[in-house]
Amino acid sequence: MKQKSKQPHPRVYRQIPMLQADPAEGLSPQETKLRQSNGLSNIMPPSNTKSEGQIIKENVLTFFNLIFLVLALCLCLVGSFKNLMFLLVAAANTVVGSFQEIRAKRAVDKLTLVAAGTAKAIRSGQRISVRTDQLVRDDIVEFAAGDQICADAVVRDGQLQVNESLLTGEADAITKKPGEGLLSGSFIVSGKCRARLDQVGADSYAARLTLCLLYTSPSPR
Repeated sequence: MKQKSKQPHPRVYRQIPMLQADPAEGLSPQETKLRQSNGLSNIMPPSNTKSEGQIIKENVLTFFNLIFLVLALCLCLVGSFKNLMFLLVAAANTVVGSFQEIRAKRAVDKLTLVAAGTAKAIRSGQRISVRTDQLVRDDIVEFAAGDQICADAVVRDGQLQVNESLLTGEADAITKKPGEGLLSGSFIVSGKCRARLDQVGADSYAARLTLCLLYTSPSPR
């Protein structure tokens, strides 16, 4: 009798309570390691978007386009060329569908770049440069003009203006003061602050918006 292969059990993470770290001290090495080992790192989920070539191919090679092509061939065989105008409608439908999907894909790809780069984290009282995918929840991060918010955060010290147009479409800069939230994917226009990361990786606003765009992007006609 064949033995069934054992399936690996999904890893169970501990529930780590939120920590209000001192903006001047940040997390200790032990606190950082505890969060990394329990799935609280700022690792963005991989993008599963199709390539632009795949999008165009799927919009062109549809069942309805096949029917239109067969009808067009039949009309050509009988010399009824004046009745081929419906091909313009089919072509327009294909072009519009491809354009909408490619535009949605590019918007998603922009958001998936949020996790790339480095940030200035405060750990054990030291200001150090850390890769954004090595940041953890509750980290104290220093943001300044020109930086992109790499995870959802709450301002703890300082004040700045942010541009959230990539996320909300709002072009005007928004002032953020202590106690107010910062959305991942937004950019710092001016000012400087230290903020505590409270939603990282797949739980961040940018990651959730990316997932929403993936499931709501137009389907091939």
